[in-house]
Amino acid sequence: MSRSDLETAQALLRKRQFGRVIEILEPAGEKYHDVFEYYFVLGTACLYVGDAGNAREYYERARRIKMTDSSLMLGQAALFLRRGDTDRAVSYYIEILDKDPLNKIARDALEFIRTQGTFETICKWADSGKLEAFYPPLGFNPARIAKLIFSAAAGVLIALFVLKFAGRVMDAPDVVEGPRADLSSIVLADSDSKISEGDAEDAFERAVKYFQDYRDNACQVEINRILASSADEKIKNKAIRLSELLDDANISFTNLPDNYDFATVAASPEMYKGCYVSWSGRYLNPAYDQEKNFLCDFLAGYEDTEHFDGVIPLKFKGSPELDIDRPLVVLGKLDFSGSKMFMNVKSYHQPLRNQQKK
Repeated sequence: MSRSDLETAQALLRKRQFGRVIEILEPAGEKYHDVFEYYFVLGTACLYVGDAGNAREYYERARRIKMTDSSLMLGQAALFLRRGDTDRAVSYYIEILDKDPLNKIARDALEFIRTQGTFETICKWADSGKLEAFYPPLGFNPARIAKLIFSAAAGVLIALFVLKFAGRVMDAPDVVEGPRADLSSIVLADSDSKISEGDAEDAFERAVKYFQDYRDNACQVEINRILASSADEKIKNKAIRLSELLDDANISFTNLPDNYDFATVAASPEMYKGCYVSWSGRYLNPAYDQEKNFLCDFLAGYEDTEHFDGVIPLKFKGSPELDIDRPLVVLGKLDFSGSKMFMNVKSYHQPLRNQQKK
């Protein structure tokens, strides 16, 4: 029996694939218009990706259906805490403890507010992702458990292989089957390594290693290096096939290996197409395109209003809830429109900082 969209989304939420949850549930609103779990799951996914505006809207709809759900109230309290509205957050946490006196998250959140809940500390915790400790719990991640089991089993198999074939190890080709995927079908053959310029073969080997290590940004850079070279078309085609295996579902502010700063990207933009970066700054020139996506110019590094690293256009899906007077932190994918680089924003938040003194 096939799963419903909601059941699939609930499973993906446990796997921390928040973007996929949103993609599946947002178009299904009419089917689930009076289902509490629909609004709660969708609101929680939005909360974890930093979309506070939509998270609040979905949580409010869920609250109209079920007033006293502790997990929902944790999510709503977290939204107030992110904004620095500790009075409202405390009232929610107390209400949770009235109904669920042993709720550890509510107790920990109240203790945090009591002992560390200053404006600056909340800002730092929001920036670092540590406030997620007070979000609605997601439970064990089955994908992570499966990965641990697989890694343990793979270790046993590798040990057996070494014992059996130790005499032939030095003659074996480079292994491309790792914990993430078997890349045997796109490994370079000797005939593929004839390049007229550059070092595409080494770049491909690095890309494979980065892929198996879940360093997708570093893998993408090596792929871009190959595609920009005069390497043989066979190598380029295999690099393209490798790029199609990259998965951005779990990329977040707290899970972004190989984040590149603005100066690094600006020095060689074509090398970073398709990479995800997280930058802080401020925005200006808000507008909407024909698909009603929010557009603006982003002044990277300008959060202190004293200097900036450069300007890059941003594109948000839908209408983000932004305050133009506050700094903005964005996480997004770099792409090109013609010859001009821009960022497709995946997540964002605005640090809770006072405006600069005048």
